[in-house]
Amino acid sequence: MKTKVKGPLEGFYYAHEVVRTELANLSDLAEKLNPGNNIDDFEKRVDNLHYYVGVHAKGEEEAFYPYLDKKYINISKAYLWDHELDEELFSSINKNIAKSKSSKNNSDIESLRKDVFTLKATLSAHAQKEDDLLVPLAADVLSPEEQGAIISKVAEHIEPQKMGDVIKLFAQSLSTEDKIAWIKIVKDGLPLEVFQEMAGLIQQSISGKEWQDIQQAVPELR
Repeated sequence: MKTKVKGPLEGFYYAHEVVRTELANLSDLAEKLNPGNNIDDFEKRVDNLHYYVGVHAKGEEEAFYPYLDKKYINISKAYLWDHELDEELFSSINKNIAKSKSSKNNSDIESLRKDVFTLKATLSAHAQKEDDLLVPLAADVLSPEEQGAIISKVAEHIEPQKMGDVIKLFAQSLSTEDKIAWIKIVKDGLPLEVFQEMAGLIQQSISGKEWQDIQQAVPELR
């Protein structure tokens, strides 16, 4: 992935790529759903993405947007509105999942499918706006130390018991090249013990060959 900035905030590009990739995967799965399908696995993937999007948004609202609002008054308002829309759509998706599991009506599946397609469109657009507009703007006005503090604050919102699900999402959504770039960024912004835990979870989520390729590129993982 070619990014527009170099520094800790580059990590947002990979975080957003995870969101876009999983939204595309969920949309493909939703298109294949039919009444009577077992959708437990689909529901779990929605839950995992919802959790990840939630902690990412919370970190942005507490650490990223306030920094920018100091430089550009109220620039975050449009992005905060997007976060509210995301939550409304996730809520509707969860309600339609529950309906689909209990009634197995085609109309419920169709409503679920439409919600997922809408979320893909709106949340992908939100992530792209941040990539194209907000992150480069922030990189111009925030020091590397301030950028690193933002990335660390976002990561702090991930609960220990959820770390495995989040890392698995990254491992399955990013190409090997992007995983290497992402690992190099977070390596410099996380405490050593947290980085080591993260590395172990990545290793569990990918093939042995890919892990060897990553180790070659990131010697600290050997």
